[in-house]
Amino acid sequence: MGPKHKERPKQRQLRTKKITSSEGAEAKAERVKQDSLAIFLEARRKLGPAKNDVKVNSFDLDSPDGTPLLRNTNLQLTRGRRYGLAGRNGTGKSTLLRAIAKYELDKSFPRNLKVLLVEQEAAGDDRKALQTLLDGDLELALLRREESEILAKSEKDGSKDEAKLKSVYERLEEIGAADAEARAMRILRGLQFTPDLLEKGTKALSGGWRMRVSLAMALFSQPELLLLDEPTNHLDFPAVLWLQDYLTECKNTVIIVSHDRHFLDNVATDIIQLQAQRLTYYKGSFTVFSETAREQRLAQQRAYDAQQKQIEHIEEFINRFDMQLPKEERAKKHPAVVAQIESRKRQLEKMEKVEDPAVTYGDGENLAFRFPPVGSLRKDELVRIDGVTFGYPGTPPLFVGAEVLVDLKSRVGVLGRNGAGKSTLLKVMTGELAPQKGAVTINRNMRTAVFAQHHVEGLDLTMTCIECVQAKFPKMSDVEVRNLLGRMGVQGDMALRRVRTLSGGQKSRVALAIVTKCEPHLIVLDEPTNHLDMETIDALVEAVEHFEGAVVFVSHDQYFLSKVATELWTVANGSVRIFRELEEAKRYTYKACEVRT
Repeated sequence: MGPKHKERPKQRQLRTKKITSSEGAEAKAERVKQDSLAIFLEARRKLGPAKNDVKVNSFDLDSPDGTPLLRNTNLQLTRGRRYGLAGRNGTGKSTLLRAIAKYELDKSFPRNLKVLLVEQEAAGDDRKALQTLLDGDLELALLRREESEILAKSEKDGSKDEAKLKSVYERLEEIGAADAEARAMRILRGLQFTPDLLEKGTKALSGGWRMRVSLAMALFSQPELLLLDEPTNHLDFPAVLWLQDYLTECKNTVIIVSHDRHFLDNVATDIIQLQAQRLTYYKGSFTVFSETAREQRLAQQRAYDAQQKQIEHIEEFINRFDMQLPKEERAKKHPAVVAQIESRKRQLEKMEKVEDPAVTYGDGENLAFRFPPVGSLRKDELVRIDGVTFGYPGTPPLFVGAEVLVDLKSRVGVLGRNGAGKSTLLKVMTGELAPQKGAVTINRNMRTAVFAQHHVEGLDLTMTCIECVQAKFPKMSDVEVRNLLGRMGVQGDMALRRVRTLSGGQKSRVALAIVTKCEPHLIVLDEPTNHLDMETIDALVEAVEHFEGAVVFVSHDQYFLSKVATELWTVANGSVRIFRELEEAKRYTYKACEVRT
């Protein structure tokens, strides 16, 4: 419980490398992948396949800006186990995954182990999904190129590197190169790609479908260690269920960072907790881990409180006699008391201190936040949608005859498959899009705040949190900005940090502070739990509960939906329907696939 770690030798510490060139983000990511692949292939040819479990002892890890993340801790992975990596935003979960994927963790990490990381966000380009998968398996592409070069050299001068060609063919057979295209198509179909979607360039796909392409690329490449960073972000329930089934049948090792409790409960065989700069391992599902961790914390709190009382009692005895007896008289007149005092002091010195749970569990960060107060309105009714039909030019309507109402007490969760029209419905509701038929009546006196993922992506990474807010609101003083950020739990030194050093959840807090600056009566949230850790999701639930206005949100997070929504709108089958029960809404929305809890 909180042992003091000795400073480790300088060469054992790892600070993740910065990329400072002017190349774009996608080019950087591609270069990192190719560098990692080169490391793997060289080690694989020298050492053969990785046969043992992963065990890296006593390593340290720093963030790119030098902040200590892990100290004197161990990474232990058993082949074929599926690990959920749990920890608060900013503790270093994503940084740890990147370090593993780039073989930067430690020399004892097996470089002949094929590792692949799926990041939180997925970019797109002009290539179709199938071609993206085939091109994305860099090992397959490199082996094909090596094969061509060896054969071309043979035709040119008659020489042929038989040993190298044999090595290439053996590896091509190992990774299933012969049926690569058929295997890629099976994965895409499993992720519900329709013929129409397969014909589109990936940049024309929504965030949810681009994430599916990234997942498909990872699964197609068949890594021996698969790292997934928030894989359920942007995915609808059917895609989550498919991924869940795929991973439970996976024979290789997986590490998953996810805020989705249901997903982890169904997939994870073990939980790794990243807390207080070390990794702790638990067998079983996330629910089992949560209960075990809660009991451990309670036990530690009881032990800490009991020890503090004991220490207080001993110190009170020492101080009482120290004050009552003049120093020069103690040894001569009261030797027995002096002996007792010295004995108590030695007892304190030898006592193995129980660490304060507030330190162990990182209670120093303020997880709570609150939405701003709302002003009074003459009418509680905020938005009324009467018989609204909407569709984009050249396509069938997304919904016909929609009838919904939002008032100050509304807590509405919006469900639907990716591409069904959930975000479109929100834009019609806020007046951003005009309906083709029907009427949308919006209270003229209300203020609306809309939070979407592009608000997070639009933050200037080079600015501090305070500068980001002042870029939007130049007239705000530093004190006013700190108060605004403080409502979202961005306090103290965090407000002075560069945005690039923040975790996804911390960036979301800054973006929420900016969009709610107007003190809205209605807050519209599009996938608000993406990038948030579980403790912050609980804080968001509490903030919504205490908010005096209305909240309408799109989410696939079953926990968040069940905790917040009192009304559910489903966008499916060309209509918008209202439900009160989550399971009933899910069955209607996703009736083409099996619904599980």
